[in-house]
Amino acid sequence: MIFTKAFVGSLAVFLVLDLLWLRVITRDYYPRQIGHLMAENAQLGAAAVFYLVYLLGLVHLAVLPAVRGGGWSEAALSGAVLGLVAYGTYGFTNLAVLREWPLAMTLVDTAWGVVLTGLASLGGFWAAQWGR
Repeated sequence: MIFTKAFVGSLAVFLVLDLLWLRVITRDYYPRQIGHLMAENAQLGAAAVFYLVYLLGLVHLAVLPAVRGGGWSEAALSGAVLGLVAYGTYGFTNLAVLREWPLAMTLVDTAWGVVLTGLASLGGFWAAQWGR
């Protein structure tokens, strides 16, 4: 039950913030930076697999250890570190192997991954604590 609450809490925060980021805050940023590399239509199945796998990892690696005794600050820090590793790996790999991948894109996206994953981890932590 704790895992389910943590997953749902993390997912809710992650989805709301990521949709706000992609649809409102950076709506024009990504097309300006990498529009020539973007597909006409997002592959929603692939996005769903990413969200599922990423959030399962987030709950396992950051939220549950914090629930077991680390507290909310451990949840936030562990989530932020996971975001740095995951989003940084993606961005810096793209920078290394793609001809026209901008450094700015890597830095902005990596920073977003840190913030987003840290906050999603907190959401999962607080959801897991609810009713305990």
